[in-house]
Amino acid sequence: LRWGTRAAVGLATSIYAVLVCLTLMPFVLDIYGRLYLACVAAVDLLVFYVVYRLQREPTQLAHGDLGRLLKAGMLIGLIAIALGEWTRRF
Repeated sequence: LRWGTRAAVGLATSIYAVLVCLTLMPFVLDIYGRLYLACVAAVDLLVFYVVYRLQREPTQLAHGDLGRLLKAGMLIGLIAIALGEWTRRF
């Protein structure tokens, strides 16, 4: 809060943009396949939705709804990695 809500939202948006780019790297580098990409696409869409909501109403972060969505995204991301590893073995 020292720098303000606007700065915090800008920083969060930048971090989430980097996250989305990094989640695509295992597919681009041919480490994981299409199943990983499908799961990660769901996570990325969820992150885009969170950023959209954060941009429109920055106070939403305090309510916890966006935090719960991001936690669901983390679970989907872990599933994506597990499926990516599982499909690599075949």
